[in-house]
Amino acid sequence: MKFAPLCTRSLWPLALSLLTMGACSLDNIDLSGRPCPCAPGWLCETSTNTCVQTIAQTDAPPGTPDAPPATADAACPSRVLINEIVTWARQDWDDSAGGNGVSFDSVPGSGAFDNSTDEWVELYNASSCAIDLRNHAISFVDGTPNTYVFGVTVGAQVLRFSVGGSVTDFRPGEYLVIGNPGDGQSSSQITSDVWIHLDDPTSAIVDEVALGTSTGGDGNSANNAPGGQSTNTTDEAVARVPNATDTGNDSSDWSKQAATISASN
Repeated sequence: MKFAPLCTRSLWPLALSLLTMGACSLDNIDLSGRPCPCAPGWLCETSTNTCVQTIAQTDAPPGTPDAPPATADAACPSRVLINEIVTWARQDWDDSAGGNGVSFDSVPGSGAFDNSTDEWVELYNASSCAIDLRNHAISFVDGTPNTYVFGVTVGAQVLRFSVGGSVTDFRPGEYLVIGNPGDGQSSSQITSDVWIHLDDPTSAIVDEVALGTSTGGDGNSANNAPGGQSTNTTDEAVARVPNATDTGNDSSDWSKQAATISASN
C-alpha cells in the first residue's frame, strides 16, 4: 500500500489549522502563496485564494512624546470667607421670645439677649461652585478656645443657610450663619478679642481673622479687625466692608456696623 506524503498541498489547510491551535508560533513562517485560510497577521487574497502578509503596526520612533492623557476639569477653587461676626449681642438672635420662631435669621426675637446664646459668625461662599463643608473646622482661639467641625460636632449650634444649601452643598453666593458656635455655654462663648480661623479637611487655613487685641496667627495685633465689643445695635457686628472684601489686611477689610445677618454688608 502506498501513502501520499503528509506535506501535500491538499493537507496544508489542515496542518495550518493544527499549528494555529497549538502552542507553536507561525510568526516566522512565510505563508506567501499558501492557500487560505491564513494565520493571524496574514490576509486571504480572495481573487487567488492565497495568503498575503499584512503591514505590521510599528511603535513610534524613540523620543516621540506620548499623546497627553485625558484630564478632568480643574476643581473649582474654594473661596469661603469669614464675613461677619457678632460676639457681643444686642438682640435676641436665638428667638428666645417673640420673633418669627426662626433663630438666627433677619428677624430677631423680642426676648432677653445673652452673649452665650445669641452670638454668631457668618460665612460667605465667594466661590463659583458649591462647596462641601464636611470635616471643615472653624476654631475660636481666645481665653476659652473651642472648635466646631462641620458634619461631626453635635451640640446646640445652629446652621442657617440663606438659599437652601446644606453642609454638603454650600452654594455659590450663599451665606451661612453659625449660631451659638460655643454650644450655648458661657464657658465657651466667643470673646471680643479672638482669632477665628476656618480650616479645610487637611487642616490648611481657608480664611482667618483676628479681632481686637488677639495676636492671631501672625503674633501681631497691629493689623487686626476691630474688637467685638458693642454699645448698641449700630455697632453690634464686625464685618467685611464692602461685602467679602479680602485684601489680606484685617484692619482695612473689617469695620464695626449694624448686623446684616445673611445679607450683603
